[in-house]
Amino acid sequence: LSLSLLSFFAHTHASTHSHSITLTSRLLFHWCITHFVAIQRSATRTKAPQYPTMDLGDIEARTGLTGLREAVEQNGGLWVFGYGSLVWKVQFAHDREEVCRLDGHVRRFWQGSEDHRGTPAKPGRVVTLSPDPSGTASVVGKCYRVQPKDILEVLEYLDFREKGGYTSTFCDVTALSDGRTLTALVYIGGPQSAEYVGDAPLEQIAHQIFSCTGPSGPNREYLFKLANGMRTIAPNEPDEHLYTLERMVKALEAQAEKIVST
Repeated sequence: LSLSLLSFFAHTHASTHSHSITLTSRLLFHWCITHFVAIQRSATRTKAPQYPTMDLGDIEARTGLTGLREAVEQNGGLWVFGYGSLVWKVQFAHDREEVCRLDGHVRRFWQGSEDHRGTPAKPGRVVTLSPDPSGTASVVGKCYRVQPKDILEVLEYLDFREKGGYTSTFCDVTALSDGRTLTALVYIGGPQSAEYVGDAPLEQIAHQIFSCTGPSGPNREYLFKLANGMRTIAPNEPDEHLYTLERMVKALEAQAEKIVST
């Protein structure tokens, strides 16, 4: 309903106030007012946040992400490498996906989680990357390409999502489909962050994962979804740390269910 039409009905209502106004006119006037307000409220609720159109250099300066412009220009967009929850839960705009390998690192449940899969009083464990001393290990994950128009919004989203002790850096990864080298943004947690909990016996890690829950759900759900996601994208890729923990936590679940049923 246009403002001009609304004004017409308002004028009609005012000009005939001293005369006999029919019930139909009154009902029509109030119907117009009610629906106009409803439409305006709906538009306000559903309006998406606007992100400014910025030059890559400006985004680089705003985010402090050195090398952003070069990476985007080389790859036709910003590639983001995910090796944890990003394997199965993306939730940001992208136009391409690739299964990729990052050499020289291992995937480990060595990062504490107080904001997603645990609490400050009882932190869970999520994965991070750790350099492999031998340099022969590698980590397979998923890469997502973000178009330049979406980069600022995606970076702000990821910085919030990965705020639990992760920092971003660029690494070269290899696309398994054709062997191409892509420069990808990777979020890594390590000893420099307060959330880093480091290595521990697998039995201890399994019990911690089994018993912890946070705002994003049970810690074990994270483990199981990551294991299933990796089987989907790289069924023949070994990951002893991941799959051993999966077996151990499922055994703990079975024990708990057995106790409950007796």
